Amino acid sequence: MSEAGQPPSPVEASGFFTGLRALPIVVGVFVDNLATMLGGLLFLSAQLERYGIRPGDELPEEVLRELHSDPTLLAASLVIGILATSLGGYAAGRMAHGHRRQHGAFVGLVGVLLGLLAYGSAVAGERPPLWYDLLGFLLMIPAGALGGALAELRSARTPKNPAEPPFP
Repeated sequence: MSEAGQPPSPVEASGFFTGLRALPIVVGVFVDNLATMLGGLLFLSAQLERYGIRPGDELPEEVLRELHSDPTLLAASLVIGILATSLGGYAAGRMAHGHRRQHGAFVGLVGVLLGLLAYGSAVAGERPPLWYDLLGFLLMIPAGALGGALAELRSARTPKNPAEPPFP
């Protein structure tokens, strides 16, 4: 019984969406997409140089098929995408004032949803192998959560008072 003779209020579990803010997630998704595009563009331009193709040149169909089927190139592209999602999750986590991992995970979730929308609009002949798409979708949410966890770790190490050292 509490002081007023009333039973204590039950403990309420926080919900999955509790404490989430839209702006950090939107900014995180923007950072994820921007980093994916820039990283992919740099990677693609480096790969096209191997074939002697310069910016503005027409991309031969056989080169496009090889880029979509080479496991090494696909794995490198997957790593770029996962790192970009982690960066987006980190950005969302840094902007959030709590629930940093959840914000990062939601960046990954929005990335999955956008990827599924884009997947449905792709021409069948232009798609990479199914293993690539499935692995990318499976790793997006954990990658975003990892970025949020890194933001949480960074936040824990940043002193509240700049005059204090970051570690005790």
